[in-house]
Amino acid sequence: MAGRHVPRLTLAAAPRAACCCRSLPRGMLLSYLVLAAAGGMGGTVGTSPDEIAAGLTLAEVASARHWLRTGEALEAQDRTELALEAFLVASRLDPAPPEPHERMGSIFETRFGDAGGAAPHYRRALRRGSINAQVHYLMGNFASAHGQHELARRLHSAAVALQPSYFEAHNNLGTALISLANAASEPRAVRDYFRSALDALAAAIALQPAHDVPLRTAMTLAHKTSDFRYWQKF
Repeated sequence: MAGRHVPRLTLAAAPRAACCCRSLPRGMLLSYLVLAAAGGMGGTVGTSPDEIAAGLTLAEVASARHWLRTGEALEAQDRTELALEAFLVASRLDPAPPEPHERMGSIFETRFGDAGGAAPHYRRALRRGSINAQVHYLMGNFASAHGQHELARRLHSAAVALQPSYFEAHNNLGTALISLANAASEPRAVRDYFRSALDALAAAIALQPAHDVPLRTAMTLAHKTSDFRYWQKF
């Protein structure tokens, strides 16, 4: 029995294919094809857009995983705007996975310095069950910067649970706990927050003994609370 014919996408057919792929924007598909024609996505320099497009099946264009890999390759080539487009397409084709939102958030924050633009993507990734420690950590930083110290504590706690060697997350967990202690009014809560903060700072110091930020904070806290459990380790 002859194999089922799989239609091939041509540049002229791109608008029709985009309509078939749910909410796939035309411009994003065309951007990808043009980039491929320039050799950026495995195409040969000088290859025409029609020839590159002929190498893509409609099934590939409709695959969220395909677009995720495309975005990762584009990001590795510092084509960040096209990478964002590819990750957005992946998120629209399959809204369930957290990875496209993880990548978009990371681009906004680390490439463009836009923590506010990154935050909605981090939230979407977390709602989709992200197990990326950096996402929890960066969203924890955003929460802390906006005075949401309990949320920051939970996010940094999750980050260190996912990646126990995450020095920055241990340090910022300690900072969030100190903020919670300073805001607490019940003496036992204050004591418990400070005690947990010292635990987190001690974990950070154990990971990077030469780093003076958690060390200075921990020594100040130990004197303030008369909690010298880790003093010999400092």
